[in-house]
Amino acid sequence: MRPVFVLASALLLLGLSARSPSRSIQQETLALPRPAVLRGIFAGQQHLIADYYWLLTINRVGAATTAEELRKVYPYADLVTDLDPDFEYAYRFAALTLPVQTADGQIANLPEAEKLLRKGLQRFPGNRKLLFQIAFNYMYYEGRYEEAADIFQQLAQDPTAPKWYG
Repeated sequence: MRPVFVLASALLLLGLSARSPSRSIQQETLALPRPAVLRGIFAGQQHLIADYYWLLTINRVGAATTAEELRKVYPYADLVTDLDPDFEYAYRFAALTLPVQTADGQIANLPEAEKLLRKGLQRFPGNRKLLFQIAFNYMYYEGRYEEAADIFQQLAQDPTAPKWYG
């Protein structure tokens, strides 16, 4: 009975402390809890808390209308991947949605995308999807063709890789 009460109390506290969805992202100041605090409070419900912040991550992506608002996805995705480092899709999803072209033709949020991809590679060394996205970003957004080609060449060495990697 006690674990149910603790969980219900914690969820109620989270619900009461949540901001109203009617507030603009631009007005909102970003203050996320540290992963260690969430691990301490919700020791038995790590995946539940990671899923809660994952939903907030997706919501933030949907609400973003500018590069700056989209950049605010990064701290959420970083928190989610800290809470559940095995959630491979979270690394890729956020890294795919972060880069955006601005009005002046520049690509914003590439450093944040690369941080997430590199963080994912630390957890999943050699992950083809993460490596492919890094190579794509190098080639398409940054014009770092040699570095991208090196990664594509490495990926093409895998016998199960699609032929077009080469």
